[in-house]
Amino acid sequence: MKVKTPFLRDSHQLEQLKKVLPEQDEDEIKEILCCFSSSRTISGRFRMTYAPFTEHKDIPFSSKFLNISPEGIRFNDQSDSNDPRNKSRIHVFLFGGSTTFGYGVKDADTIAAHMEKVLNKDGSYYRVFNCGRQSYFSTIEAIAFQQFLQDGAYINIAVFIDGLNDVFHNCPVYRNKSRFSEHIEEFWNDIDYLYGYADEKGPWLNSNRFFKHLIRQMPLMRKIRKLKKKVINHLVCKNAQETRFHEPWAQKHNPNDVETRKLAQQISQLTLTNWNIIRGISQQFDIYQIFCLQPVYYMNLPLENHLFLIKNEHPLWEKIYKQYYQSIRDSSCLKDDFIDLSTVFKDVVHCPYVDSHHYSPYGNRLIAEVISKYIISSKWIKELVFRVKSTSLS
Repeated sequence: MKVKTPFLRDSHQLEQLKKVLPEQDEDEIKEILCCFSSSRTISGRFRMTYAPFTEHKDIPFSSKFLNISPEGIRFNDQSDSNDPRNKSRIHVFLFGGSTTFGYGVKDADTIAAHMEKVLNKDGSYYRVFNCGRQSYFSTIEAIAFQQFLQDGAYINIAVFIDGLNDVFHNCPVYRNKSRFSEHIEEFWNDIDYLYGYADEKGPWLNSNRFFKHLIRQMPLMRKIRKLKKKVINHLVCKNAQETRFHEPWAQKHNPNDVETRKLAQQISQLTLTNWNIIRGISQQFDIYQIFCLQPVYYMNLPLENHLFLIKNEHPLWEKIYKQYYQSIRDSSCLKDDFIDLSTVFKDVVHCPYVDSHHYSPYGNRLIAEVISKYIISSKWIKELVFRVKSTSLS
């Protein structure tokens, strides 16, 4: 079975997917994968769109297994109201990348959905909002968090699940940029030309720029650029051993020359700075913040239980992740708003992944149980639950 999706790089056999999606039959597994397909399906094409400040977000989407609101919040089930301004319950906002969003699993099997089930065992006092988005890391999450508050969202608890993308989007070079920054820089001359920001004569009076822009937009030239990019990506991937080095920020750098310890310290400092910014905002808005260092398969996972390992992966990734994670632990382990989830998969009996990096329903449930237990045991949260109960009874 071959399904072209952004997260399944290889054509995994159906038998492998059935092991990590045991509750679904073959037709349902195919339907779940089709929801995330990069080509058009019955439910439309799941893709990203422009978003101010954060650069991109997932488009509104509606299907049997994948549903997203206009605000970019993924539903926990199809009956969700997803109104972040309703103050009748305790609102938990979950921020993170595609692993938090729940790539490869249905709405009811994400971390947020499992958290809502666990938290509401003794009553319906919690509403968990899945704000995970593709390629987001701590810098963009801090901005998205601020935007939700600016739009009037009612937030009691903000949970940030970080680690995987913080390293990936800053490795092998320290960049602190959103996913498409290099593409925007590459085509900025076209944007600048259309608006005439830097041209005193005005955009339509500069004949050289006009014809360059016109030629670039010709169908033949666009096809040539696309073909050129594919060839370059193929050569880069072949030489770099692992597909992730085809990213624009990695192509000009030799991973073998990277000083992993120095880079890990830079990236960890960026994460910690973003967390401190979030702490300041949360204090001002009376929000309880929780920072989670998410599981990655380089640490504390019996590799024989991983069905989707990347072949011939460059050893740089394991080194940088281990050093980054150790740096985060050293700085955060004593803080009461920090959870180290990197050991959650240490004693797994089933594969906790649905591909090389995204979690299976089983993996999401394990993560959700740890975060939920932490929330329930918090003194601050107990006081909040008491206030909500008192309000509902009155």
